[in-house]
Amino acid sequence: MKTVLLYPPRCNPRSPYLSLPSLYASLKAAGHDVVLKDLNLDFFYHVLCKKDLENDCTTLAEKKEILKATPWIRESRSLLLAHGSVPKKHMKQARRHLRWAYDRLFKKYEFEAGYQSIHHIMSSLPKHGDNEFASFLKEDVIPWLKKEGPGIVGISIVFPNQLSKSFELAKIIKQQVAWAHLVIGGPQVTKLAEDLSSFPEMSGLIDSMIVSNGEKPLNMLADCIKTGSTLSTVPNLIYFKEGKVIRNPVDAPQSINELTTPEFQDLHLHRYLLGGVILPLITSRGCYWGKCVFCTYREIHGRKTEFRKIPHVVEDMLNMKKRFGCSYIHLVDDAMPPKRCGALSNEIVSRGLDFKWKCNARLEKAFTPELCRLMARAGCYKVVFGLESYNQRVLDLMGKGIRVKHVKPVLKNFVGAGIKTSISCMIGFPTETAEEVEKTRRFLEENKDLYTTCVVQAFNLEGETELDRNPEKFGITRVFREEKERHGRRYGYRYETKKGLSWEESEKMARELQYINTWEDLPEPEALPGD
Repeated sequence: MKTVLLYPPRCNPRSPYLSLPSLYASLKAAGHDVVLKDLNLDFFYHVLCKKDLENDCTTLAEKKEILKATPWIRESRSLLLAHGSVPKKHMKQARRHLRWAYDRLFKKYEFEAGYQSIHHIMSSLPKHGDNEFASFLKEDVIPWLKKEGPGIVGISIVFPNQLSKSFELAKIIKQQVAWAHLVIGGPQVTKLAEDLSSFPEMSGLIDSMIVSNGEKPLNMLADCIKTGSTLSTVPNLIYFKEGKVIRNPVDAPQSINELTTPEFQDLHLHRYLLGGVILPLITSRGCYWGKCVFCTYREIHGRKTEFRKIPHVVEDMLNMKKRFGCSYIHLVDDAMPPKRCGALSNEIVSRGLDFKWKCNARLEKAFTPELCRLMARAGCYKVVFGLESYNQRVLDLMGKGIRVKHVKPVLKNFVGAGIKTSISCMIGFPTETAEEVEKTRRFLEENKDLYTTCVVQAFNLEGETELDRNPEKFGITRVFREEKERHGRRYGYRYETKKGLSWEESEKMARELQYINTWEDLPEPEALPGD
């Protein structure tokens, strides 16, 4: 029996996401027949060949720009699909063209599609399959699925902006590949499991959903479907039976030290907009800090932190470099502790290995000049930080555990060691004033030499967080919860505060602040393998 794993649109197709390669590796290791397909990447290429690309633009100036660019967008698409017979320099230029096209045509969907209620998404599923995505599914995906003949089809929903397309995908699969058991999983399913299972329409779209970590449950589900056994033994599974919702107990996840290296071989790595040169790897579960009051990470991934042993991590990196030809590795842990960064760097340096890697971290004073230089020697080229605010009162209220007085010195330590830094900031945390936002703005404006990229966005109040459970503690006087009761869970409740910026003012100020982003994610972009 074959299991097909699908990654739905719409996300940035710059490089593969980790969820399905990890599940693929787990199923393979257990002896299952499994195929992986990145529909997010495939749909991006599908849309680029449609007529009237300019119709996706909102302004006349954008339409004119895309009309002028359409010929070389199409040519770049053809070059990347051809791959092997194309000179390296032409492949590199083609990727740059498609990154430009993505930013102009598709980037808006990363945000717009995610902030809809579940009710809105479910009620707006196309009834007659008359949109571009439905055409893509009918022309490309469904014929391929029928040929594969899977016993299980799994859809991984990592980001909010994938929800709409995931359910549209599920709907047509249940119609056209009805024999397959359709299961959904991923962080968004874990977060929304109660809401999703409460919708009557859901039982007609899917057969089951897996919450929390999926390696062990998916393997057991594959065994059950293959043998015809009862699903009641599969941990973390929610399924529908005779009009009822059955919720199996949630089991402890498989140890991260028992997992195998992620597998990417089913993916066309050369088609990604960074050429498959950067591949993701996770080395821990959970956030070692775990005290930020606005964060949903603990609710999705649990409160326990487990670290993969450093020798295992280095072997993973060696395996990925050897098998998939990646020159750069993104360690996608929520945050790498300074001590662990040092241990990993020492292991790499002592073994004389050659890696280029980036990671996420917290602005902690333990990142000394000596540690930063060691990380640079070990191949670290970029570190991403969540600063959020340059105001101590706001940081304390957030539970960030960051001291403003350490921010500049830490960033200087990294820059001084030759490591790029990226920071993110959040505007409009409850009770934050315009004056406090101005302090953050001045920091960003006056210290551009301390970071390479910066993303500024408005604060978003989500459910199942410390803020949501105790809003009055943070100066919130009203949360519009009736919107959830009336429409299903929303990504970002509206709220009112006793002082500081309003919800609407936060949105406005975030838009006004400079948005800085870049595709220059590599220390030497021209060194892309295959380019």
